[in-house]
Amino acid sequence: MIDLSHRHVLVIGGTGTIGSAIVMRALERSAAVTATASSPDRFDHSSPAEWISLDVRSGVAVDTAVGAVPGLTDIVLAAAARPFAGLVDMDDDDLRSLVDTKLWGAFHVGRAAARHLPDDGSLTFISGLLAGYPDAAAPVAAVSAAVEALGRGLAVELAPRRVNIVSPDSLGSPGRGRHHGTASDVADLILGCITNEWLSGTVLEIHGAGKP
Repeated sequence: MIDLSHRHVLVIGGTGTIGSAIVMRALERSAAVTATASSPDRFDHSSPAEWISLDVRSGVAVDTAVGAVPGLTDIVLAAAARPFAGLVDMDDDDLRSLVDTKLWGAFHVGRAAARHLPDDGSLTFISGLLAGYPDAAAPVAAVSAAVEALGRGLAVELAPRRVNIVSPDSLGSPGRGRHHGTASDVADLILGCITNEWLSGTVLEIHGAGKP
């Protein structure tokens, strides 16, 4: 098991619900943390993490930001795009924003990881349970499935660096259990991806047995 006190984790999209939980959990376990936001006015100055501004849709910006993090060992891509809607309810600008942020963002981050992560580094993507159980929001389901396929492929391409994908259900859903899922539950699983040295090329679903 990897000791996070000797790691430097970059959380891309560190101001979102899940992203901010990852930042908090990693700091609690004594990791050095750099987090990104789309603009400086979104930085969480109450957090001891280092903050940088980053537009994940730009490959040049992603590569520059990743390459500038000193002692970087792990990357988590938590940036997401809205809206959460069906195909017929989304115009071309909505679809482009979704693909540019979630899928092209993953392409950019994966390429930067290949250039800048050490051999013992890790990359974790966040997809979404709709990738395997698409009962609504078909565009989000399609892009999430593509991110999962990319992550599995990169686990081979970037080896010995480890690449995993965490696929959560909607936050607040209990499924068939008693516990309502939280962002901290997802963050804990992501930290497990970072610290478990035998875990790579795996899609990890997290939900309360609410899916087939």
